[in-house]
Amino acid sequence: MDSSALKLIQLTAIEAEKANRLDTHIPAVLHEGGILSLESLQEGRSRFRGKYTTDSIEAFVSYVQAHPGGEGFVNTENVSAKVYFNIGTTDAPGHADWTGELKLKHTPEFSALLQVNGRKLTQRDLVDFIEDWGHCITPFDKDGQPIKPSVALGAIRNISIKASNESNHQERDFGARRSAVEDIEASAENGVPYSFGFVAIPYPGLMQRSFTMRLSILTSGEKPLLVLRIISIESAVEAIAQEFKRTLEAQVGDAATLVLGNFSP
Repeated sequence: MDSSALKLIQLTAIEAEKANRLDTHIPAVLHEGGILSLESLQEGRSRFRGKYTTDSIEAFVSYVQAHPGGEGFVNTENVSAKVYFNIGTTDAPGHADWTGELKLKHTPEFSALLQVNGRKLTQRDLVDFIEDWGHCITPFDKDGQPIKPSVALGAIRNISIKASNESNHQERDFGARRSAVEDIEASAENGVPYSFGFVAIPYPGLMQRSFTMRLSILTSGEKPLLVLRIISIESAVEAIAQEFKRTLEAQVGDAATLVLGNFSP
């Protein structure tokens, strides 16, 4: 093959390669029916992008303030927020692929409270719960007076079920009808709590809150089962969500705009 033929082959190959190049901001070529980015072969990226995530309000606010001008969306249901730093505008839209995301996690105390809510507990389960989280819990009697934890624990351990043949249609705090001729009642020494107060910070960075749990005793089996139910938990969750939004707005300030809801670019 002479030199002219070799040169022609080289020129043809170069022209073919040029035909596969795309006139884009990020270098790319057509390859096997698709588009192949060549950005990774450059010394640096063509533009900045990335995803920052944290479960700390303080860290999230610091990152947003270090990169002002973002647009954020607050999801109060999931207690989370996401800021887009290159979302652009309707006239000059950006890629919206540089983000900062905050998703709070329950504190151990609040997580324990939610896990026990509505569960059927044995006496041992309830005793363990009170002992594990004693620094958060205050037992109360029916009149709202505090009970010594040692007295409450002793009374819970001694709860028993007794049956009688008396017919009684009256509802009691710790009793229930089993049949038309048999009455079941949970009995214990004085000191069984009527309710419990539980104090906890729901999420790091938010304020401490007080919760009230009502105690019920189920007597349908041979052994009593105990149920703790958080009173007005829905209202408490909504109040926590609104506090989360206010806290973010106050700390982020003018570094980013924040609105309620979610956004998918």
